[in-house]
Amino acid sequence: MVLLWDLSGKCPEYLKGDSINTANGIKSLNYGIVARSGETVCQDAVCVNETAGKYAVADGVSTSFFPKIFAEKLVNEFCLDEADNDCLYDENTFQQWLARPQGEWYEEVSRITKDLPDSKWHITKSFLSGEPAGSTLVGLEMISSEKPSKYRGVIIGDSCFFHIRDGQIFRSYLVKDSEAFGNFTESFASYANIFDYNPSCFEDTVELGDILVLGTDKISEWIFKHSEALPGKWKRCLRWLRNFSQGKYDLENFVKNARNAVTDIELVNDDVGLIVMTF
Repeated sequence: MVLLWDLSGKCPEYLKGDSINTANGIKSLNYGIVARSGETVCQDAVCVNETAGKYAVADGVSTSFFPKIFAEKLVNEFCLDEADNDCLYDENTFQQWLARPQGEWYEEVSRITKDLPDSKWHITKSFLSGEPAGSTLVGLEMISSEKPSKYRGVIIGDSCFFHIRDGQIFRSYLVKDSEAFGNFTESFASYANIFDYNPSCFEDTVELGDILVLGTDKISEWIFKHSEALPGKWKRCLRWLRNFSQGKYDLENFVKNARNAVTDIELVNDDVGLIVMTF
């Protein structure tokens, strides 16, 4: 089991979110995280603040230093009620936005390494030498409740945003097809000016029947592969996304079946973080 964080006033839940009627024209919403098979810790993070209309997923880079903590700090910061995310949308000021989650990561990792036994000296040494964490981020904000509802978002790395309309992928960011996923991705770093990568921004409006999806890399790759396959497979994927948003499917069981290719297209065994909303 892994924790899923929700800033809408609920306690942390395991593995799944809620299917509810909500504001900003959203008819149904669901979200969850699932760890890689055989692992007890999920490096992905999901945060939802329905009241503020803020949603975020992040994928901690597994080869970096304490990535799960940094991924959680990023999504929590984005979804805070009082968070001013405007500077995150500007390449000249986004480092200002990163300062607080970077500081919180440093403080938490400092406490952890301070309490480690002598046998874990190599971890403390890595921290003292400035080893950073890395994480992707997709953040989405609903900025207007008037019809059509408007949204804006920010993204870095290979976690993806999908806007599905009339049964097709209307927009996707930043990745455009399943062939674009690899072993390297851009990411935010837990120390300032470590990585020379800038986030990208997007905005649009939603219409009745649209589906918005925020997903980490492997579930996003799985969605792309279905969109590139025969129409019947894509229709099954769309039906699953709609049903998942309505709480009809459990994410943990679905991921297990998809990894075993029960859905015909195999889901790579990796952490999964997902938010799906329908309008």
